[in-house]
Amino acid sequence: MSCSSGCWAIVVSMIIFMFVMFIGFNNALHLYELFRGFGFKSCYVSDEVWYVSSARNILYKIFGYDSIRVNSSAGSLYTVVLDKPFNTSILNGVSGQLCFSLVEDEYRGSLVARVTVVKDNRSFTRSLYVGGLNAVYVSLKKNCSINDVVRDFNRLNYSVLDVIPGWALPDKGGINEYFNLEHPPLGKYFIMLSIVLLGDNPASWRIPSIVSTALIYSFSYLITYEILRVFLRGKHAVLLSLITPIIMYFDNTYHTVGVLAMLDPFLAVFTVVGVYVFIKYPYTSLKTSVARTVLFSLAGLIKFSGLFIAPAEFIEGFFQRGDILYKLRHAFGTLLRYYVVFPLLLILFSVPFINYYGFQKWFQASIVDAIHWHLSTKSIGSISSSPIDWLLGRQSFTLWINPVNHQPVKCMGLPIVYLCGFILGIITMPWTIRIDKLRKLLLSYYSIWTMYLTLYIIGNHSLWSFYIIHFSALPTIILTTITAYLTIKIQKHIKQKTA
Repeated sequence: MSCSSGCWAIVVSMIIFMFVMFIGFNNALHLYELFRGFGFKSCYVSDEVWYVSSARNILYKIFGYDSIRVNSSAGSLYTVVLDKPFNTSILNGVSGQLCFSLVEDEYRGSLVARVTVVKDNRSFTRSLYVGGLNAVYVSLKKNCSINDVVRDFNRLNYSVLDVIPGWALPDKGGINEYFNLEHPPLGKYFIMLSIVLLGDNPASWRIPSIVSTALIYSFSYLITYEILRVFLRGKHAVLLSLITPIIMYFDNTYHTVGVLAMLDPFLAVFTVVGVYVFIKYPYTSLKTSVARTVLFSLAGLIKFSGLFIAPAEFIEGFFQRGDILYKLRHAFGTLLRYYVVFPLLLILFSVPFINYYGFQKWFQASIVDAIHWHLSTKSIGSISSSPIDWLLGRQSFTLWINPVNHQPVKCMGLPIVYLCGFILGIITMPWTIRIDKLRKLLLSYYSIWTMYLTLYIIGNHSLWSFYIIHFSALPTIILTTITAYLTIKIQKHIKQKTA
């Protein structure tokens, strides 16, 4: 039985998936090789410091999972957080009598102060950490438990504040108590699942992101195919759609952010899959409308910015055939679904946190404080940028410094593609807006980009260039599909003139 063009498109998308997975694994292993010589705590790259640490803390402290292992062959390894910086000289002559072996002790140590904060006429006392972490990384000896280790440290005149199993914590003050509550929990769950199944090590942390990046490529190809098949023969659409993943291959966003254990690849994959459903299936179908809402809500459960595409769905309602009441019903029906589905999913995925904190404290930290965090500029020293900078390749975020040549590795993406896609979409909109699938693509892109711009305008100036992975596939698809559309139009015009 012969394979249709749609069948071939799926086959090609699977091949793309496998190829990108292979490239991603190589990139991730290369990163591990670069940094492993600097010690366990130095193997975190960029914001992995926050997301992997919070995932591990959630797994251990909230889910109560204490069987975290670096890998199946390693023994029991723990980061022991102490009340003061550790002095290794006290181990001279007594190390053989202890229940642990010292693996890593070069933590900077931190100043810990108790400070009182007044908020809403109430006083809160909390610890303020400055600098690094008072900690050591230890391996348990045979027939010893972590309680034995705690007793050993007490005998050495140290109070143990916390113990975290698994890979060594990074050298950040208070990192053992960090849950990343400013973002919803779903992204951390993916990292947690990988740690449980594959071990707590850089290779396993990064696998969910690598899979997500491969899926972004595959679905970007399928979106391109769905649009091109509107005005091209099936086989031609199958082949020309390859232009999109080929261009994406030269976008360093996918080779940097796309292989790190960060939230943004997860955000991007749910967005791209949702856009695929948005473009391929009828807007007014209840089944596909719910599917879109769930997919984009899941993106919002990674980061709240996953909901930035909601305006696109709302506006699309006014392009439906029918009277104004029909259009209004579908447009506002879209918003109503988000008002119902997203809060329900957020509460569902947050049940462990609600049980841990109580509803009121969880709501304050995860909703009220998180919204304030997203709307304000954070006093962080890294280079921030605006959504306009992303189009121009300016103010690119440094993800890491190559320890071999000491050169910064920045997330710049492909600004020429982003800018050309942005401009081409606007210039051709009077014609492309009449093509349903192209219109949905354009609405998706401009909706997300405009929402980021709005966020910047209203006060959050701490946006970074690696955010572009959220929707960087869309301007690439726009460039491919509209260029093909214009080429076909020009060819038809020339034929008509010469006929």
